[in-house]
Amino acid sequence: MGSEQQETQKRMVKIRSYDGVVVEVPEAVAIQSVVIKHVVEDVGVEDPIPTPNVVGDVLSKAADYLEIQGLLDLCLDKVASAITQKTAEVIRRDFNIQNDFTPEEEEAILLVFSTIMETLKTLRCSCIGVLSSWELLSSSTCQ
Repeated sequence: MGSEQQETQKRMVKIRSYDGVVVEVPEAVAIQSVVIKHVVEDVGVEDPIPTPNVVGDVLSKAADYLEIQGLLDLCLDKVASAITQKTAEVIRRDFNIQNDFTPEEEEAILLVFSTIMETLKTLRCSCIGVLSSWELLSSSTCQ
């Protein structure tokens, strides 16, 4: 590990929330945020870095605002796992989401979705048929 990297691992960065809460983290961690990295590059780490849109109790959870891609990816994976194989009603209940669709809108969406799914099934069957024909043709011409 180079001298610059070792120094980055040791230095601490202070991040100040909207409501004045200051959190101190290693620079190596802080600069994973694109926003924080740009501030560190521009003005250094001597003064606390302000995060005007983040309150203290959610500062550590502000992956979207801070643009920490690894943390965003983990959060998205967690949400995807939480909604996989669940109905819209269960997802709304689990995430406390209000259903703002009228019954007519919901029916129209379900109709479009089912049409898309049927089209995909048809295409999949067609592709399998073409691939099977191709395999038969190529195996008979290669012998």
